[in-house]
Amino acid sequence: MMELMSDPEGAWTVWLAVAVVLFGIELLLAGAASGVLFLFSVMALAGMAMALMGAPLLWQFVVATVIGILSLPLAVWIYRRYGPGGGPPSTTQSQMLHNTAFKAYYDARGNLRVAAMGEEYAATPETQSQAQIEDGSAVQIVRLEGVKAVIRPVDAAVGSRLDS
Repeated sequence: MMELMSDPEGAWTVWLAVAVVLFGIELLLAGAASGVLFLFSVMALAGMAMALMGAPLLWQFVVATVIGILSLPLAVWIYRRYGPGGGPPSTTQSQMLHNTAFKAYYDARGNLRVAAMGEEYAATPETQSQAQIEDGSAVQIVRLEGVKAVIRPVDAAVGSRLDS
């Protein structure tokens, strides 16, 4: 294999095979959700491009590494933007978050959480007097502070619409 990699005529096939295998594993195992193997396959394609241009093996690895480092911020941005949870809630989602009763519960570690619209948020009561929220009780999300939901108990069924 080392002879093949040092030969610019044939090294591109190794880079291409590595890129295809990594991308295939990304699709099969992670459902194209992690992005890590995809990033490695982009790096392999950069190495392939350098091999096709006749660059020596050292430059193929250098360019592949540099492309990987430069692509990392873009990959993180794309994942955060279009991955699970895809960015900030839209106006409609935000209204639904504030105008619907959701179920509060305690996880295995005893931390208060709330399940809302397919997401689970760490939760904290709006005031200290509401510190004892019952497990399974209905709550309203007052606001989101990063990834934590500030909640208050409501007298309504879970899933019901609340008056503003």
